[in-house]
Amino acid sequence: MREWSGFLAEYPVVIGPNLMCTPWPLDADLNPEAGLDLIAQATRFILPASALGLPVVAFPMTLANGALTGIQIYADLWREDLCLEVAEIIEQGVGQIAPIMPTS
Repeated sequence: MREWSGFLAEYPVVIGPNLMCTPWPLDADLNPEAGLDLIAQATRFILPASALGLPVVAFPMTLANGALTGIQIYADLWREDLCLEVAEIIEQGVGQIAPIMPTS
């Protein structure tokens, strides 16, 4: 935690992907031989914030291979305001963030 706080003192927010890979086929994460490795690789970016209790904003951005992808923004402890501020700036810059899915 001390190292992350030091890093976040110099760089107040960290922005990265929700997953470190494109969305995988349905149930690929349940594969007994490869599923755990897939999850471990895919969540490398989100694990530090989750494990340390850092504030996070995650939101969808676009479609990849027919599945929704997104970004995650995190900051130091008690700095939810920075996450929300950066999320608002990104949202204003890109307009509609998630595609509107047609209803049946």
